[in-house]
Amino acid sequence: MMPALCETEEINTKCEHLDVEQGLENVIKKDIADCRALRKCFINDLRFKEYFMRVRKIWKDNLEKVKDFIIKNIVSPKKCGRKVTEENAEENAEEKRLGFWLDHQNQNYRNKKENSTVWKDPECKALWEDFINDERFNEYFMTHEEFWKYRLQKTKDFILKNKKIPNQWGSEDPEEKRWGNFLRHHNRNYRNEKYGVWSEPEFRALWEDFINDPRFKVYFEFNQFGNCKGPYFNL
Repeated sequence: MMPALCETEEINTKCEHLDVEQGLENVIKKDIADCRALRKCFINDLRFKEYFMRVRKIWKDNLEKVKDFIIKNIVSPKKCGRKVTEENAEENAEEKRLGFWLDHQNQNYRNKKENSTVWKDPECKALWEDFINDERFNEYFMTHEEFWKYRLQKTKDFILKNKKIPNQWGSEDPEEKRWGNFLRHHNRNYRNEKYGVWSEPEFRALWEDFINDPRFKVYFEFNQFGNCKGPYFNL
């Protein structure tokens, strides 16, 4: 028996709907695949990748950038940056960003801020503690007193190793320049009875022990013009 006309129309309508639904489903699947491909390209684009990293990945990336900056410049990145020129504008902006990040992490760690990445994430905390205790970087996390003593010891080590005082002006070695600057600055302040090396009893005692130590005393002798003979004097 042939189905009624209304039943036939209903069947045709259902078939048409199924065809449309199947077509829409295929279109949606293709669109989803296209969107996923575009999203993958977008989040892996070097210009935008940082914004899609997970918090831990961003944190580790910033830590490595801070290390690289310190190794390259022998200073930690500063929040204020440096004097901006057309040539260094981009580098200056990056230094400011890293300086803010470094200061923020240091404060969070010292204050044991429980909801901060550096404190609540065990892996990041371990990486941070390795960083601040690494001989290449630990000086940037010292107190004022610790840092002063550290520089004095480094200056002593340089003299004992090289049999001369570090030359601030004539050397191409950044480390020698640093210790030469420290030595010249504090020697001048001590002679003029100025600042910490004179006014802070502990620093003054340590400095006087240094300049009167038989191993170093010869470098603080003065010629007839009142100039230190040290830079030209070898043991």
